[in-house]
Amino acid sequence: ATLTVGIVVGIFRVSYGYFVSEELAKAQGRLTLYQSTVNAEFERFSHLTHVLSRDTFVIATAQGEATQELNLRLEGFANQAGLDAIYLMDATGLTIAASNHADPGSFIGQNYAFRPYLQQALSGQQGRFYAIGTTTGLPGYFIADAVRDAQGEVLGVIAIKIGFAPLEQSWR
Repeated sequence: ATLTVGIVVGIFRVSYGYFVSEELAKAQGRLTLYQSTVNAEFERFSHLTHVLSRDTFVIATAQGEATQELNLRLEGFANQAGLDAIYLMDATGLTIAASNHADPGSFIGQNYAFRPYLQQALSGQQGRFYAIGTTTGLPGYFIADAVRDAQGEVLGVIAIKIGFAPLEQSWR
């Protein structure tokens, strides 16, 4: 009887160890897939703020021209790209134009000077930061670049917010 119990316990331990190692391998595989998907999504948009920072409409608005035309332009870009938001801030971090200009939770009038991505962009680097949106309460990945005039003076920062809802749906 003790031999039988010993054999059963031994089989259980071997089976359990095998099951755990298989599940860990599957979980590691899923994690690797999720990580590569997230990185690919971020890299897909990494050039957009660089390009937008040189857009004549963005520069003109950063220099003080009316915002409505840029708001509509950014709204179209965000819809086409599937982004949560694209927005222009002045050099103090105050949002002056945004793709979500018509939404009740618009970024216009919000100040994001405290955000690391804005500070990085103002210092000449591409700003990148994961955060819960202070305006929307929704998580996102933010990418930002400085907007400069012809002399290279920083006029403001253009930023995008990449939401996670499309990624979460694709994982399901």
